[in-house]
Amino acid sequence: MEQLTNHQLSAIQQLLGLPEGVRLIFDKIPTETTVQLPIPDCAQVIGSFILAPDNFSIVLSETGLIEALKSDYREQLTSCGWVEKELFPGSYKGFKHAPKVVKNRLSSSLKFCHELEDVELSIEFWSGEVDSSSQVTVVLTLSSDPNTETVKVLNLLPFPPLLDPPDAFRLLISGGTQQEYATSICLETRLEIQTLYVHYKNQFEADGWTLIDENYEDSLVWGRWKMSGLRGQKFSSFLNIVKLGGVIDQYSVLVRVIQEAAK
Repeated sequence: MEQLTNHQLSAIQQLLGLPEGVRLIFDKIPTETTVQLPIPDCAQVIGSFILAPDNFSIVLSETGLIEALKSDYREQLTSCGWVEKELFPGSYKGFKHAPKVVKNRLSSSLKFCHELEDVELSIEFWSGEVDSSSQVTVVLTLSSDPNTETVKVLNLLPFPPLLDPPDAFRLLISGGTQQEYATSICLETRLEIQTLYVHYKNQFEADGWTLIDENYEDSLVWGRWKMSGLRGQKFSSFLNIVKLGGVIDQYSVLVRVIQEAAK
């Protein structure tokens, strides 16, 4: 068993780009840490790479679908002081990559920052089976992050999580402030513009946004939504999709979210 574990850990060490000579412990997780890391009871601990008390990677083996495992980790981590890093200002908001299949393997990841401690948590999921419940290698990497500030989640703009349509290629640009943030992508997809709009519209409404107005044209579609925040803030959002001229199956997709000024 230890020989198999050693082989697994050596391969993962190369994938993570960890330096030679890093301290390795089998079948255990580090005990010296300033934050709580919930490890599922059903997870098998393969081992850990330790660089420092708050700089280490834990390798687990679990069974299940990656998206279900991600949901479990989100629920457990957010209940003990962690916030998903994609919610932070300046990081990607709105558009999110759907999990991509590479050579019949599925991989996905999550990132979190802690509300009180200056640390970051990355979680990588790797599976050899795409559409069935199978063994998933889960790697939790904790690292010190002196630039992380205390999280003020309620002050952030409520961007809906927007997944790409299937088989879409994209380039992404984002920027703005906590009062107004815009993110745009260039998509290459065989979907018609109206179908593409409905793909994103459904995700807005599933996230709690209320449609105000929308407009359909041959090469331009847009929609506007509104939402109230937990502290009574008023937010508005705008989705604009334009079919690019001179190229085949390419679209520009823009999302803007604005916190309206208090009256």
